[in-house]
Amino acid sequence: MRHGRRELSDSMSEIVNDKQFMKRLGKHPKLETVEDYRKAVKAYHTLCEQERDGEGIFPDLAGLRLYLGKSKGELKLLMDGDGDFAMGLRDVFDEAQDMRESWLARKMCSDNRRAIGCMNALKQQENGGYTDKPVDSSEKTLTINVSGIKGGAKAFK
Repeated sequence: MRHGRRELSDSMSEIVNDKQFMKRLGKHPKLETVEDYRKAVKAYHTLCEQERDGEGIFPDLAGLRLYLGKSKGELKLLMDGDGDFAMGLRDVFDEAQDMRESWLARKMCSDNRRAIGCMNALKQQENGGYTDKPVDSSEKTLTINVSGIKGGAKAFK
């Protein structure tokens, strides 16, 4: 299916606006402590909420990493381990996930045009990991009664 000129034009302007938004984010914040990370995450979310004349843009994880100036691998290394810093960072990024999940849920409920897109984003693990069906993680057992079978359990070897 081909896009109309207007649709394509609107899509391109959103991409350009997002690039301009990323430029407005400015220099990466100085991050040395867990509290520095917490403040930076909140600042990123606040900036996202102020975009598009207060309508806001989705505070995605990739955008957050760009804002922080950290790659996926760098953040993973920082959050690995049992030390206070690693555990604190995991808490900060759990809070950031809650903020993304809340943003999507509120947007989905208040704007019918975006409900499907928000639900799809909510299904991504980093945004909440919603599922359409409950996940059954309980262990199942199977019992095979071999009485009456010629050779018994040996017949299944």
